[in-house]
Amino acid sequence: MKKLSSFLFCAVTIAASAADRGNFCDMSLDDFPALPGESDSARIQRAVNALPEGSLYIPKGTYRMSATLMVTNRCSLQLNRGATLRAEKELAYVVKIDARPYWRTWNLFFNGGIIDGNGLASCMALDGFSPFYMRNVTFLNGKKFGLRVNGEAGGGGIFANDLYFRCTKRGLAGNTALYSSGCDGTYTDCLVVDWTVGFRMDGGGNRLTGCHAWGGTVPPREGGRLPEMLENSVCFHIAGWDNLVRDCYADTATIGYLVEGGGVQILGSWFLNNTRFKLDGTVIVDQRGGDLVVADCRFANSPGTQIYKGRPGTRISWSNNVYRGFPNRDNLPGAAKYVCNDRNLAAPVCESADLWEFVQDADGIVYESPASEYLGARKSRPVTISVATEEMNRMFPGAGPGKEVVIRARATTPDTKTVEVSFTQNDGFTWGTNLPLRAEWTETRIPLSELKFFSHWRKDGTQPPAGGLDVRKLQRITLFYGIWLCRDSADRPHGFEVSSIRIVGRGK
Repeated sequence: MKKLSSFLFCAVTIAASAADRGNFCDMSLDDFPALPGESDSARIQRAVNALPEGSLYIPKGTYRMSATLMVTNRCSLQLNRGATLRAEKELAYVVKIDARPYWRTWNLFFNGGIIDGNGLASCMALDGFSPFYMRNVTFLNGKKFGLRVNGEAGGGGIFANDLYFRCTKRGLAGNTALYSSGCDGTYTDCLVVDWTVGFRMDGGGNRLTGCHAWGGTVPPREGGRLPEMLENSVCFHIAGWDNLVRDCYADTATIGYLVEGGGVQILGSWFLNNTRFKLDGTVIVDQRGGDLVVADCRFANSPGTQIYKGRPGTRISWSNNVYRGFPNRDNLPGAAKYVCNDRNLAAPVCESADLWEFVQDADGIVYESPASEYLGARKSRPVTISVATEEMNRMFPGAGPGKEVVIRARATTPDTKTVEVSFTQNDGFTWGTNLPLRAEWTETRIPLSELKFFSHWRKDGTQPPAGGLDVRKLQRITLFYGIWLCRDSADRPHGFEVSSIRIVGRGK
């Protein structure tokens, strides 16, 4: 009966003042007056314990937390926007929600209010969830974490939006605003200001959309140093697999995007280094493992900014990125389009200093008409793949000249037997060979030392330096199909496809 009357009272209060009471509740903290000598944290804990599977509204005010609020009974909380739960002593967390005993319970939530670690505690931990909803929560001055989502405790599927993380106190360097080892989470329109790490995703299948991390307002710990939270700072640390970062903003940090997981995508996102904080030597994307796609992003330059820093064994793909303030734009990662037969190819994919791949998907010349018709008066037809030479050397400055080329190709008509492949350096010297073709896909390995110097491509008669083709100078790869390759069958259809071209090995 008590619960029913409280619900009726809540409904009446909503009608009178929805902004103050909240739009839904079972009971309010006002229904639990403080007992003699009872602390704020004990009072709130008592109210939560009285509402298994219910919802508790916490009115405006500052509540001093001398013990961690433990929510283990599926109680959801709605805080007034002016309600603050503030740590008054050292605690592991101000609030800890543990839904493991009730895994796969729907519609659990924590909305509104301010969780203030006060430099003494992490703000909130969420253990075991599937799913859990959170919105309009502010996390202040967490000692180690703002929000820690513990997927190792079981569960997946947190839906969080409009979260605000802020540090204003000194002495908190090394903390993380949002850390998740959970999977299948959705974080939308979240803002981080002055935490050493903004967003860290160790779990898989998470999506960050419209999230913004920046810093620089907390003063240095001592004279002559950077603002405290900028030292060793990372806006987005993606360590788990199959995570998506879309339309996000890395704004002033030592590293904008640190990637260690596989299947990671950074799409439509930004990077800026605010030079008034005097942070130099920044890296926009630091890839230390896995495979990564970076596309449709916008990157702004500042002194000493490095666009990409990679590690051997990683795999990357860049495309359609916009750069502001960088010199020599034609050689920036993913800045240029790679055109083949009026179709766009992906930018070169570099796995390591030992493997550069220039074509990933089948491409080539496929015609059903006789070769004499489509080759025309020029008697040849090229497929050209441009190479961002400076990009590759910037990614792998220690790479050697290369050992062999590996080409996977096939003929698409019975009369197509071979195609000419040439490799042109940025100094104009070209080497090449004829590649045999079969009806089935075939991978052919050709040592670079066996490529023939195409002297007929150098009208001035200049001879190349010893050593043959040097992949570090590679500017373009061309596949030619010409009349000289099919003189006895020029009146019949011809065509070929290429699925990959790789240059492997560092060479000597």
